[in-house]
Amino acid sequence: MPGFRIFDLNSPSDVKTWLEMWNSWPEREVFGHPEYLRLYDGKWSPGRCAAWQSEGVQVLHPFLLRDLAAEPFWSGPQDSLFDATSAYGYAGPYVWGQGCRDSAAARFWSEFQGWARDHQVVSEFVRLGLFPGARLRYPGETWQAAKQIVRSLDIEEGTLWADFDHKVRKNVNKALRSGVSVEIDTVSARLPDFLQIYNHTLSRRSALDSYYFPSEFFLQLRQRMSGQFVYFHAILDGKPVSTELVLISERAVYSFLGGTLEGAFHCRPNDLLKFEIMKWARQHGKSSFVLGGGYRGEDGIYRYKRAFAPRGQVTYFLGGQIFAGELYAALVGARERFASEHGQDWRPSPGFFPAYRS
Repeated sequence: MPGFRIFDLNSPSDVKTWLEMWNSWPEREVFGHPEYLRLYDGKWSPGRCAAWQSEGVQVLHPFLLRDLAAEPFWSGPQDSLFDATSAYGYAGPYVWGQGCRDSAAARFWSEFQGWARDHQVVSEFVRLGLFPGARLRYPGETWQAAKQIVRSLDIEEGTLWADFDHKVRKNVNKALRSGVSVEIDTVSARLPDFLQIYNHTLSRRSALDSYYFPSEFFLQLRQRMSGQFVYFHAILDGKPVSTELVLISERAVYSFLGGTLEGAFHCRPNDLLKFEIMKWARQHGKSSFVLGGGYRGEDGIYRYKRAFAPRGQVTYFLGGQIFAGELYAALVGARERFASEHGQDWRPSPGFFPAYRS
């Protein structure tokens, strides 16, 4: 299959070819797997993946194709106007191979932009991959998002331990003295406990609605992505008090979702949990543990994560491009008129992309 192609997540033959490409990729990033994208696939946002194969270079660019007919401010018919967005996480576009990547990028983006214009796709928002070596050059605008923390695991365990901030080592030892242990769960056997702790944590932090996931999301993860996830539970007095869902790529693991019960803070279970995740990842040949960033810049959550990797700051980029400028402007205007008709004074938030979804 040389050249450019769009995979449809609802086409078994497309998914088969997509998986064949993914399995040929040395990094096998979990966010490029079709079943990861399927977690977010829906009636108004079906999953797609733009793919490229040429001699020596392959590209995967998964995305959700959002139907703008679902938006109350746009009155066009269904299946007439769209935009594209990455799923939650570090989504790509991904590239691998030994051929000329600049040439492949130029040809891929020319094909993709042409496809977008032909299919009434107005704009694209992307969450770019975290590791530059696996990220295809992006032709649109990019901007820095919250800094992320990545813990390198390519060192001896003793060196890893010594590289933590002193407070981390102190907290791990306190958790052990308090009787906290860690349970590894590869089949989501404790999913009800995970959901209870996770939702408790979101409520405590007054998190946005977008951080809440239905139980079906996790059941689908269990059914379709065996081997690509693992839960870690900190156990105290026979019950989970801190928990983390970790996603697994070939060379990296990602802290995805998790939380801690407020009543267990004094035992510091999450510090022990993080350390045990790192030990497990090292034993399974992983070279990086992505802890993520804070909710609001370099906040307390960010500083907590940085304590596990004081030199692990990584710049995370978002990106966007406009394929149809007149339609983009029309959408912004439609949003303004809709707000005015409903007694609202709406203006796009500076820097938000695409502006009409601000």
